[in-house]
Amino acid sequence: MTKRYWFISSFVAVLLIGGGVFFAAKKNYEYRFTELQLQEKLGQRLPFNKTYLYVFDVTLDGPRVDLIEGSDRVAAGIDIVLNIKIGGGAVPLTGAVDLSGAIDYQSETGEFFLIDPIIESLAIDGVPERYADQSRSVIESALAAYYETRPIYTLEGTDAAKVAGRLLLKDVTVRNEELVVTLGLDKNKNPAH
Repeated sequence: MTKRYWFISSFVAVLLIGGGVFFAAKKNYEYRFTELQLQEKLGQRLPFNKTYLYVFDVTLDGPRVDLIEGSDRVAAGIDIVLNIKIGGGAVPLTGAVDLSGAIDYQSETGEFFLIDPIIESLAIDGVPERYADQSRSVIESALAAYYETRPIYTLEGTDAAKVAGRLLLKDVTVRNEELVVTLGLDKNKNPAH
């Protein structure tokens, strides 16, 4: 009687797990983020400072996020202080940069990153003409370094943590002033593990 009970309960467990895996394989997970949530997350590890070519000190601070309806990119902005070391002194120049970036999802950590930043506008007053191209280049490098190491959002909680490692980024769009990210099951990984 005990063997029969064990067999039946094992069979039912296999059916339930198999059904759950089949259901999960068909399911997508949708996450929504507001401008404020993204902006707060980006601001957690600011200011960001980096020196380039021993001449340019870049400080990033004051992040902004603007979600544009129907877009698959995040519009962002950040304040910049650029110190150019000239002849023993530093000339601090302030300004701002507006950019847009795509979203990348790192399933191992459950983190979303802004990638492939494209500078839409850059305004820094007082950059000497001879340093204009180098200044833009170091600012682009600073932005790439900042965004590649700082997630714009991290999934938290037990449900997200259990599922996140098997999901892939399926879709990104802005709807109703929210960033809507859809994740789906990674077909290459075994969902039972």
